[in-house]
Amino acid sequence: MNTMDWHRVAYVEFAFATVTLIIFPLALLVASVRVPAVRMRMLAYWRAAALLGITVYLWIAEMTMGFMTSVAARVIVPLVLWRGDIGATWQDPLPAPTSWQARVYRMWWYFVVVYSVTGAVSMLPMVSCAITGDTPVSCQAWYGPPQTYAALFHKHADWWMLGRWAWVALSAYSLYLMATMYRLRRRKSKQV
Repeated sequence: MNTMDWHRVAYVEFAFATVTLIIFPLALLVASVRVPAVRMRMLAYWRAAALLGITVYLWIAEMTMGFMTSVAARVIVPLVLWRGDIGATWQDPLPAPTSWQARVYRMWWYFVVVYSVTGAVSMLPMVSCAITGDTPVSCQAWYGPPQTYAALFHKHADWWMLGRWAWVALSAYSLYLMATMYRLRRRKSKQV
């Protein structure tokens, strides 16, 4: 692909992910406030999806670790949607379709699982950007959409400082991930 193609792919992916993984789930969370089965799953989703936000801020500062967190987020989100996290666990990943919110959640769930797994596979070649530290055009293109976002919402912020705060958030996220793994392991050992 040439330079223009990579930039177009990155911007389309960023816009699509914003709608699919941020705007729609936020609306679904608000709509499901009185539907506990959907609400707890959406809260678990948001805890897991925080890694996507961390990725955006790493890319604002052009930190190559964002390529690793991008792939990790696309793996962690479906896993959390499937079994839960530190805040809640469940046997069946999908709530019973007893309300319109549960039916919408079920459709969204299938879409997000497929989209996330496909995204993880498609981003695997970009992991080399984090490992080698090289930034070919295919890697640099992914910095553009987050930097456009930063230009709109963080006009006077130092982008490098935003990246450093992303590292702080990544440290906290690591604690969440370890606690989730511990809780799921404990739950599994109680079942045996």
